[in-house]
Amino acid sequence: LGPFSNISGFGQFGAAATTGLSTTLEPGTIATLTQDRSPAARVAFPGGGPPPASQRLWRVLVHGQFDGQSWRSLNAGIAGAGGTDPNIGGSQPPGATQVWLSEPNNFAEVPWSGSGLPLDRQLKLDGQGQLRYDGAVGARKLYSLAAESTTPAWRRQAPTAQDLQMSAGTNPRLESLAASWRRQAASDTKTAGARKNGNNGAKAVALAEAWFRQQGFRYSLNNPLLPQTAPLDALLFERRQGFCGHYASALSALMRAAGVPARVVSGYRGGTWVVPLGGSPFLDLRQSDAHAWSEVWIEGEGWRTLDPTLWVLGGPTQSDASVPSAPAAAAVDRAGPLDWIARQWWGLDLAWGQWWLGFDQRSQELLLQRLLGPYRDWAGVLLVGAVALTLALGLAAYGWLRRRGEGDRLQQELNQLLRSCARRGLVPQPGETVSQFGRRLRQARPLLGPELEDFVGLLQQLRYGRPGGSQRQQIARLRRCGQSLRQQLRRSPS
Repeated sequence: LGPFSNISGFGQFGAAATTGLSTTLEPGTIATLTQDRSPAARVAFPGGGPPPASQRLWRVLVHGQFDGQSWRSLNAGIAGAGGTDPNIGGSQPPGATQVWLSEPNNFAEVPWSGSGLPLDRQLKLDGQGQLRYDGAVGARKLYSLAAESTTPAWRRQAPTAQDLQMSAGTNPRLESLAASWRRQAASDTKTAGARKNGNNGAKAVALAEAWFRQQGFRYSLNNPLLPQTAPLDALLFERRQGFCGHYASALSALMRAAGVPARVVSGYRGGTWVVPLGGSPFLDLRQSDAHAWSEVWIEGEGWRTLDPTLWVLGGPTQSDASVPSAPAAAAVDRAGPLDWIARQWWGLDLAWGQWWLGFDQRSQELLLQRLLGPYRDWAGVLLVGAVALTLALGLAAYGWLRRRGEGDRLQQELNQLLRSCARRGLVPQPGETVSQFGRRLRQARPLLGPELEDFVGLLQQLRYGRPGGSQRQQIARLRRCGQSLRQQLRRSPS
């Protein structure tokens, strides 16, 4: 999972990592970033299709602590509402517009669109816009959200001193550039006669976007390592090459140095829309879709999403607070035959998850009403009776199968005859053979003599000798003798 942390030291550049998420964002220590195509999450949209490509940013972690080189994610505490469902946890009230299935990872935070009302008690939304799932870490997470008609509360959550924290002097050229933007923004605001400082942030953002687009930055997954001293200065003014983590880190640091609260957000971008042959259509997110972007605080507006990677790739100018379009370098879907098969199964799996979430107490009551009608109040008695009947039938079937399975067909016929004899007090003595018991039985019940002699002779012939005719016919004859003997025993006095 460590996309922005070292996993090895190989290759011509040095340290390498794979795409994914990590609580620490330190892109300057990564030279080679390898695309990891393993599954990350799936999301279905009941009653509708996926959002447009320009809105497919799925936030997971917020990195607010900056030391001049790396950004770290901090637990901001629960500040928002979660678990609005009054039913048992895991149920899904009507109105769910997002149903997520997140693959196992090492985080409590789960992907989401940044807008929506949590419908599960396990979901908690904090003031930074991180959605946490209160369950086992390392397990798959199934959860749902409903539509939200107003601006999400976390976007209006005022910044703290943490959002302006800077290690002064760690990147002097970056700080000098940001200071010039701050002065220019203040001058433009004063000239325009504005009374609020909120325009300073918007002006600084506009200046940053124009500057990024003019510097000739390049997007690359293979980059020289940045120096430990003033790493962002080296990135912005010397190397001018990197991936999303580089540019999100640099932009957020520039905004803080310009006096604008800012932070880095990591999650996923884009995804592949899959319409399986069976099951629910869904958006397939892979670890290769991992992405990092910036959020800045604008007075009167709230937290605005900025994607400097879009600026580097020459995307359309962002003149408002809308979520930027996906960069042109988005991964191309290279699904092979195995991916196609997996997606068919995932569609069915997600459909089952939707049904499971929706089978709440209300759904159970409706099902019982349809099945029982006016006898709904007798549901408990009927349930107990059904369980008792099932148990009785199961025990009877077990006993019958056990008797049928005792030995082979010859042994089964002999056992049935011995049980009939035992009911009349006629039991073989220890060490007594079948022939010896047969002779003793003929003395006690002379009427059994002819058929009992045939039964013992057939039994010994089939067991130890060579049948004179068809074995099937001999076994059928043995069975008829056994049935006749058991009938005579039942009619004879005890």
